[in-house]
Amino acid sequence: MKTTTRLLVLTLVPLFSSMLLICIIVYLVMHGDIARQKDKVRLNQEEIIKKGLKGRVDTAWSFIEDCFNRGISQEECKAYMAAVRFGENNYIWLHRLDPADVGRIFMLVHPATSLVNRDLTGSTDFDQFKSVYYRGQIYEKDDPSIAHIRPIQVYRQLNTVCLQQGEGVVEYYWPKVMGGETGEIGYHKISYVRLFKPWNWVVGAGQYADYIDMLVSSQNQQINQAVEKIYMTLVYVFAGVAVFFGLVVSVFSKKVASRLDRSKQKLLDSKQKLRLSEKRLLDIAFCSADFIWEVDRKGNYCFVAGNTDGILGYAPTELVGKNPYTFMVEQDRAKAENDYRKLADEKKPIKDHKVRYRCKTGEIVFFLRNASPMVDGAGRLTGYRGVDQDITDSIREEEKRTILEKELQVSQKLEAVGNLAAGIAHEINTPIQFIGDNTTFLSDSMKDLFNGFNSLKEMVIMLDDGTGSLKKRIHGIEEACDLEFLETEIPQALDQSREGVDRVSAIVRTMKDFSHMGCGSLAEADINKAIETTIIISQNEWKYVAEMKTDLDSALPPVGCFIGDIKQVILNLILNAAHTIQDALAARKEPLGCITIRTYVHGTYAVLEIADTGMGIDDKDRDRVFEHFFTTKDVGRGTGQGLSMAYHTIVEKHKGEIGFTTELGKGTTFCIKIPIIPDPEPECRPQWEPSDGEMDAKN
Repeated sequence: MKTTTRLLVLTLVPLFSSMLLICIIVYLVMHGDIARQKDKVRLNQEEIIKKGLKGRVDTAWSFIEDCFNRGISQEECKAYMAAVRFGENNYIWLHRLDPADVGRIFMLVHPATSLVNRDLTGSTDFDQFKSVYYRGQIYEKDDPSIAHIRPIQVYRQLNTVCLQQGEGVVEYYWPKVMGGETGEIGYHKISYVRLFKPWNWVVGAGQYADYIDMLVSSQNQQINQAVEKIYMTLVYVFAGVAVFFGLVVSVFSKKVASRLDRSKQKLLDSKQKLRLSEKRLLDIAFCSADFIWEVDRKGNYCFVAGNTDGILGYAPTELVGKNPYTFMVEQDRAKAENDYRKLADEKKPIKDHKVRYRCKTGEIVFFLRNASPMVDGAGRLTGYRGVDQDITDSIREEEKRTILEKELQVSQKLEAVGNLAAGIAHEINTPIQFIGDNTTFLSDSMKDLFNGFNSLKEMVIMLDDGTGSLKKRIHGIEEACDLEFLETEIPQALDQSREGVDRVSAIVRTMKDFSHMGCGSLAEADINKAIETTIIISQNEWKYVAEMKTDLDSALPPVGCFIGDIKQVILNLILNAAHTIQDALAARKEPLGCITIRTYVHGTYAVLEIADTGMGIDDKDRDRVFEHFFTTKDVGRGTGQGLSMAYHTIVEKHKGEIGFTTELGKGTTFCIKIPIIPDPEPECRPQWEPSDGEMDAKN
């Protein structure tokens, strides 16, 4: 459809619609007014008839009154009245009523001879005919169309009006009288009656409604003709107006159409450019290596594009309609919600926020988020639109770099500590050797001294003069010096001192051995000896909360490993077991728990199991045990690096395996498998920083 035609349609259709609406309104107004006029015509005709009937009745009543006054008998008066007629169906009738019984009637004068001189008490109008004439149509008496017309006791109504008012109008249905007989069709009839009280006569006259219908029909026809002229006039006027406006609109529409066509072409060009721009941006968005998104007022994703499938494992359609917090790492959600709520309240952009999401596989990725707020025309916030850049690799590299730096620092520190410990052990070992040697010398010397004293005592007693004075003096010296007690206790004290020196020497040797953790090349080492050494070093941590049991396989061959790293893992696991047992003892009210360490050979692996009777690991934490910086311990007690370090050392550094079995409330068993013959590729790497046995998988 051309623009000119469209303008004509857009202009003329409302015009014609308005004109049609005006016609309808005029028709409805005139139709209602015509109906009221027709009803008014009928009412006017009825009033005219009622006045005519009253005049007839008043004339007849005056004649009867005159007869009464002149002393004419009722029979003579009745005969005079029977002769009075105003037309075939316009007549006067007389009947007598009984004031004591309003329903009783005796007909005196009536053009229908069958009704004269009869008692018509209880009869109704419907008793006099078979069919009903109603507004131009003839119906059977039981036809539903005239259900509103019901039979009435005509004479009771007439008598009631006369007795109550003296005179009045009564409407009912009555057949026409032809040749002295009533017909079979009842017509709507209006009658006027008046009571002549001296004789209890009722004087009445009536007019049938078909006469009224004829008069009304004639006047209605005149009204309809006038209305038709008005309608035709309106049609001519509206047609002229329509033609005039059609010509005017046609002239102007051509000019407007030309301008609209030019504007339309410009809009089409702009729309095409906009589509190309939109497609270009969408192509860029969906090809982007980043995560491009838009959230609505409720904070749910309403648009997602970019490499979400490769980063998170979710297709863009899987993210639309979801809340971003659903994919965030649980620990970050509360803080993120609080931070973003503050920014949204102030309609501020999001700049360089680091967020952690959990992938479909359960892994964690890091995003650098930047977003701008979206506002509507009223300044209300409608959402945010932004980009999440995957920085997981850079974060991992930074973590590795940090770990390597810490490992280097720790290596240097451990080397210094090892050297210091070795020096201290050496310095302690020298005087301990002196003390041990001197203690041994004193022990042997004391035995010789007491043996010599006893021999000397025996010789002196043998040289006694018989008086026993020497024996008494010796006995006094023994009692004064308590030589018997010293002879018994001094050797025991020296033996205990020698035993203490041996224990100190053993601890010093263990310190020297443990301090030589180094970062040397991969070498064979005795895992059982490393366990025994670590147990002694950590004894102060576990001996108050647990009993230590070992089942070390004596046939376990030397294992190629970084023994310093292995010692660190064992130490952390032992101390971690001690901590969880301590928590369990507080809950169970038991004196001591148990730590069991077992080694054995399984295929090509050396297996190390460390079991405890602690709290066990909660179901919700089991998948995150080896996650870096994850901890369930109180602040200051755990750093979240223990098990992640163990995983790194065993799995990545030694190409082994680490796992666990646990039962909540009963305890946990960690199982470490190290290849007996190592992979030749691993190189010497710095040691992990000790974390004081912090292993954060346990409560």
